[in-house]
Amino acid sequence: SVFPLHLSFGQSYKMADLTTSILAAAKERGITDADALVSFAVGFVQGVQNESESKPAAAAAGSKQEPVGADAELNHVALSGGKPPLDILLFRDENLTEKVRESQRRRFPVEALEDCPGSTEEEKKAAQDAQREKQKEKVALVDKVVALDISWREERFKYDAIKKEKGKLSKQIGQHMKKKEVEEAKKLKAKVAELAADLKAQEASATETEAKRDAFLCQIGNLCPEDRGMVWTSIEEKSPVYKEFGTENRLNDPAAPLEKCLNHIDLFHRLNARDCNPSEAGGAAEGTKVAGGRAYFLRGVGCYLNQALINYALHFLEKRGFTAMHCPFFIRQSMMGLAAQLEDFDEQLYKVTGEGEDKYLIATSEQALCCFHADARIEPKDLPIKYAGYSSCFRKEVGSHGRDTLGIFRVHQFEKVEQFCVTAPDKSWEMMEEMIGNSMEFYESLNIPYKVINIVSGELNNAAAQKFDLEAWFPASQCYRELVSCSNCLDYQSRRLQTKMAGKKGEFVHMLNSTLSATERALCCIVENNQTPEGVKVPAPLVP
Repeated sequence: SVFPLHLSFGQSYKMADLTTSILAAAKERGITDADALVSFAVGFVQGVQNESESKPAAAAAGSKQEPVGADAELNHVALSGGKPPLDILLFRDENLTEKVRESQRRRFPVEALEDCPGSTEEEKKAAQDAQREKQKEKVALVDKVVALDISWREERFKYDAIKKEKGKLSKQIGQHMKKKEVEEAKKLKAKVAELAADLKAQEASATETEAKRDAFLCQIGNLCPEDRGMVWTSIEEKSPVYKEFGTENRLNDPAAPLEKCLNHIDLFHRLNARDCNPSEAGGAAEGTKVAGGRAYFLRGVGCYLNQALINYALHFLEKRGFTAMHCPFFIRQSMMGLAAQLEDFDEQLYKVTGEGEDKYLIATSEQALCCFHADARIEPKDLPIKYAGYSSCFRKEVGSHGRDTLGIFRVHQFEKVEQFCVTAPDKSWEMMEEMIGNSMEFYESLNIPYKVINIVSGELNNAAAQKFDLEAWFPASQCYRELVSCSNCLDYQSRRLQTKMAGKKGEFVHMLNSTLSATERALCCIVENNQTPEGVKVPAPLVP
């Protein structure tokens, strides 16, 4: 086959070299209060700026900087960088601001007493009070942004007034000098020098206020849409079902249970498809000896099945207009701050140190593909852009301690084929339907029963305005488990990355992401649903 060469989309890219954040350092110091965290962050950022001014050559070379500022003994790590992810105009109109507050209330709901955790009424009330306090804290972020934005505009007004006065006097100095009125010029020069000092101080004050404002703003989540069928709760079991497939023919359905149904752990052992002795089902895996907990080797048919699933997923998306992209496995620290949330640095991301700037292993190709478009200006005619991102992914799984420790369902390293799309602002909801539709069609082609749920507001991450999860049927445990997450992030990510449409209006593009197949997890589901007394029947699309 001949693969034609194509020119770029007419986009111009320049890598953003932005400072990201200090969350781990603050956590190490025990700083959890929001106000204290902001002050700590501002002090650190100012310290880095001072250090970079005194060592311009080192900064230009990208060399690793020593910790600076009042907490120089701490080992700082990158925090979220880039521009604020929400339009500041949302905080300058009371009607719009109230919509942001309401969105925060929906993201951090207070549940009905009967839905709160606890075995006694007293425990339930305590849990409800905790929810109420958390909601109050998250809504208060909006009011802090409003107050700080007012302060910033006042300080900018003062700055502009000083600058105007300084310019006016400088012009007068020129006029006096032309007339050889030296003494009058000297007097004005002294005033101009005072104004220059005032201007510098006022600029520093305005910059600090802006940094505090933006630090609070970055903690506020995307606005939840009111017309997309979302339920305002944190109880995931209340997520409405959007679509279903294969429910009437589920293997080992509770209404028609099998006499014997093996789980994916036993099936992989019996198939000798991974690093366990097939005669010792449930025994330890050799991968853990080599690489620690949740590590594994895929062997023989396990390796081939995984590769077949990767290839099928890439070709599946290619037929639907997606461009395959094999992504870097690690990203510069300053770039990762543009694509990841603060908690990801602690809970998901592995840090890689070495020559030059520190890096992080990617948890999903979405992170690399986001950064690929940092500072881009994209021609409207080139939209939508649709990528089939393929990479190995690496996750700490800190929040999953003790869960799914056997098998390859939840592991630290896995392969994934991801849909990542960039659209015009008025086309993202249409694209979301297309992307979740692709995922549904993909698993239907593998004859995997599933249900798609519209995730409740309290389970959304900050970037997602809405999220669909595709949960597939696992016969051995007789339950549905997540295989796909599909999110519309609107312009939340593109604002941070400063990715816009080319043209006078310069609108921010919208960005969406959706799993097609996290292959190791998907294989667990495939072998369970295709087991027979004789073995496992390989689905037709995976057969060479």
